[in-house]
Amino acid sequence: PPPPTSVPTSAPLVGGRPVSGMARRGSLPVSILACCLVTACLQCRAFLAAFSFGSTARPLFARRAQPLRSGVKRRSVLPEWMDEMNAKAELGDSDTAQQIFDANYASAPEDVRRVVINTLIKAYAQAGDYDGAEKAFALLDEQKIEPNVQSFGKVIEAAAKGGSVDVAEKWLNAQREWKQGDQVSYNAVIDAAAKAGDAVGAEKWLTNMEEAQFEPDAISYKSVADAWAQVGDPASASRWLAKLLEKGLTPDVRTYNIVLNAYAQKGEVKAARQLLSQMKQAKLSAGLVTYQTCMNAAAKAGKAGTAEELLREMIQAELTPSQIAYSVLMDAWAKKGNLRQTEKVFSQMTEAGFQPTDVSYATLIKA
Repeated sequence: PPPPTSVPTSAPLVGGRPVSGMARRGSLPVSILACCLVTACLQCRAFLAAFSFGSTARPLFARRAQPLRSGVKRRSVLPEWMDEMNAKAELGDSDTAQQIFDANYASAPEDVRRVVINTLIKAYAQAGDYDGAEKAFALLDEQKIEPNVQSFGKVIEAAAKGGSVDVAEKWLNAQREWKQGDQVSYNAVIDAAAKAGDAVGAEKWLTNMEEAQFEPDAISYKSVADAWAQVGDPASASRWLAKLLEKGLTPDVRTYNIVLNAYAQKGEVKAARQLLSQMKQAKLSAGLVTYQTCMNAAAKAGKAGTAEELLREMIQAELTPSQIAYSVLMDAWAKKGNLRQTEKVFSQMTEAGFQPTDVSYATLIKA
């Protein structure tokens, strides 16, 4: 643009207000606006304005450059070897994580040592090794380092993955005595009970969670439903799914599949189909596992026609049936002694590119 006829001597205005005042009030991103406006003033040869704004913004930049408030210490940067140790911990490679820990812990800055020990606990947790996690936790006490929520949580997770409800409960109680539990830790104990098939225990810990003023989430209810499904009680599993919905929470496909499988094991095809419809109404995408589970329910109930309908629905949903789906349908027709339909499904399976197995031929013989 051509040079201005007069050179402004005051600081630039934004929306009719002085920029310097806005900056002091913190109502604009100083670093970005400073650069843009000073550059704009210079391009227009408004040198005094550029100098005025630059002088006004300089102390603001100086304040922003101070990284920490007075009296606050910056934590040391994590050592480079921690990247490898954390990667091994994520994979549950506790042996390698322990080796890295043993070789490097002594050189770790004091203010990051809790992070290092927690990473070691995580490695054992991912491996489901609660004995190793407990030993790693003991290092905090030996080093006179205060544990945190993550320290307790990872030991509880290790116990849950290792299938020990007693150990998970022991560590949650220890966490509560230390300060308080947290939602993640309660969920880990509920999950441990579910994995052990202790449905009553899973319910008990969800109740304890509520009494401790922690709101159960979808994971909490799913774990309790899973516990009841594992003991072969689809009605109770469905009841906990209903409670999840009553709380306004959104179940995922996995939650529905848990309850569906419980019904399938009992051959309760009507209830399974109702759940499938419920999933569709909730706009959840039922996948191969969902349809195959419903087909299993139909096959166990001796309803080969229903199983075939479900196979068609699967195809209409633009899902490609697996060999398992065809095998389930073959078995359903074979149990009814319908050789013609069994052979038809066998042909569909081979046309879909699947190689017949010994089980496939045995099903034909059975039909």
